[in-house]
Amino acid sequence: MAAISQELNFADVRRQALSVRNTRLNISNRNGGTILGGGNIQIVLPQQSNSFLDIQNSFLMFKIGAVSHACYLDGSAYSLFSRMTARCSGAVLSDLTNMDAYYATLLTLGLQPAHVSQRGAACWKTGGKPNSSSFGARIDTGTKDRQTAALPFMHGLFTSEKMIGLDVSDPIVLEWYVNPVFQSCIRAVAGVVNDPTDIQLTDIYFVANVCEVSPTTQALIDQSVGDQGYNLVFDDVVSTSAVVPTGSTSFNFPMSARYSSLSKVLCIARASSNANVITQLSVSNRSAMRLSQVSFTMGGLKVPNQPILIDTQIPTGSFALSSNCGNNVAEVMSQLLIGYGTLSHAHAESTINSFGFNAVGGSGVNGLNFCCDVGTLIAAQQGADIVAVGSAVTPTGVAPTFASNTNSKDGVGTFAWGYCFEGYLNSQLISGINSLGMSTFATGSMVATLESFDITCYSTFQAMLSISPLTRSYVISV
Repeated sequence: MAAISQELNFADVRRQALSVRNTRLNISNRNGGTILGGGNIQIVLPQQSNSFLDIQNSFLMFKIGAVSHACYLDGSAYSLFSRMTARCSGAVLSDLTNMDAYYATLLTLGLQPAHVSQRGAACWKTGGKPNSSSFGARIDTGTKDRQTAALPFMHGLFTSEKMIGLDVSDPIVLEWYVNPVFQSCIRAVAGVVNDPTDIQLTDIYFVANVCEVSPTTQALIDQSVGDQGYNLVFDDVVSTSAVVPTGSTSFNFPMSARYSSLSKVLCIARASSNANVITQLSVSNRSAMRLSQVSFTMGGLKVPNQPILIDTQIPTGSFALSSNCGNNVAEVMSQLLIGYGTLSHAHAESTINSFGFNAVGGSGVNGLNFCCDVGTLIAAQQGADIVAVGSAVTPTGVAPTFASNTNSKDGVGTFAWGYCFEGYLNSQLISGINSLGMSTFATGSMVATLESFDITCYSTFQAMLSISPLTRSYVISV
């Protein structure tokens, strides 16, 4: 029998309000008002009786300035941070390393082109150009020219649908570790003499909405949870990295992903020589690195049972690429989108493994975003801006003259791969797999590599933070 529609449900009654007061807090950085590259931001959540913090709708706000010379952010303001942790009483609640590259991948995976130029440019400090997702905002040296960023977060405690209780014995401490300027930015004007010497973050606040309830309401909440305490389930992420040497044709490295509910793994590959180089996109440049197939091994079993294939044949003619990789990423892209619930969404937009074509080299040759020459692509995308590569400068209206280089570090792109271990995604009948006690590996094959590259795997798993109603202390379980 069909249920009556809400439009015809005249017996419905309005909700009654409890005694609640909402307050917006600007929590200052405990480490001071100015943080340079290599420093860290530390936010201590308040301890407040009968109060709860809406962590999912909180964000970190700060101003960004360059020291000595202007530069561009590598992708967005997320690239400024190498690591983020959450701790309480010395215990680690959440710890994500290689955070910069993870968020760069998430933005290309889920950020629609319109948002790059609107929300992305206003809040996250993208460059505002939908076809140039690797380029962030220009950062200048003047005090009045500083860019203001407001960053929400999409992992760890920030994914909990429940509020965090603040009536606790010890507070939660959130910490962000700032990258050196050479890792998070690219120079704005060619030449070593024009390199910025540092990046500067000022006016740092963690903006949080706090809900304070009456003692009577608090008593009702305590009664409802009973001895189970306050349980917050969230999706946490950890990363594992390994270096694949020059000349390799395969890799097989341990991920150390041992959890009671492993839901998905996201992997990226980046040239080792790109790290901490002011002329390279150290964070957002993710190449296919000549890969031909990828998979995972869990407890001695291949997952999936058939490897995910990547076509390594090089196309010719108007869609020719450098000799790094082929152009068939249909299978690997589909597997990745399954994990993020957008495979069957006809209107979902993504720039992951992007097929946006860009003219390169002034030669009329086109290349795919995930694998083409870095110098010419930067020239084409930055447009009127000075090209931030090597010693060459490309003024407005002049075609770039960069020589093509077949080394894989010169493949600019948005390439990533991954796999979803969940079943029945819509009904959530199965929530990941139990990998406790298992040896987990990321495996793959490729054409012999032209140089060494770093593979980073991000494992997403369900964790639970519990607050004891008696001791008011936190306990984490994975």
